[in-house]
Amino acid sequence: MPYDERDVGSILRHASLLKGKTLRTLGIRGELDIDSYKGKGSFGQVLEEGFFHIENNSSPEPDFKEVGMELKTTPMKHSGGKKVSKERLVLNIINYMDAPEKGWRMFADKNSDLLIVFYLWEKDIEFLDYRILKTVRWRFPEDDLE
Repeated sequence: MPYDERDVGSILRHASLLKGKTLRTLGIRGELDIDSYKGKGSFGQVLEEGFFHIENNSSPEPDFKEVGMELKTTPMKHSGGKKVSKERLVLNIINYMDAPEKGWRMFADKNSDLLIVFYLWEKDIEFLDYRILKTVRWRFPEDDLE
C-alpha cells in the first residue's frame, strides 16, 4: 500500500497527490484491465482500485474500514462560465427492509466521514483524461448527527 490504511492523515496525504492529475498521468492504465470498466462509475471504480488499491464492492462498510472513511468521486462540468455539479452525489441506497431495525446508523456508519474526489467531466473526453480538481474530507457536523 502506498499509504497507511489505519492512519487518516496518511490517506489524506496520498489523496492530495491527485490534484491536477488524470488517471492516465497517474499511470493507472498499466495496472488494470481498463476495457473492463464501462459506463457510469468507471472513473470512480478505476480510481478506487488503481490509486487506492481498494477492491470494488458494494459493502455496507466504508471503503477505508480501519478509519471509517468512505471514498466518493463526483464530476463537475463547465456551465455559464463556472464549474457546477454534473449530477447528484449518491451516498447510499436505502434498504427499506433493514431500515426499521438499523435506523439512521445504516446510513451514518458508512457516510459520516467522506473523502470526496472532484473531477472535471468534459464531453468527448475519455474518462482516463478527466482532470482531478480537488480532494476534500467531509464529515457530518455534530449538530446534524444529533
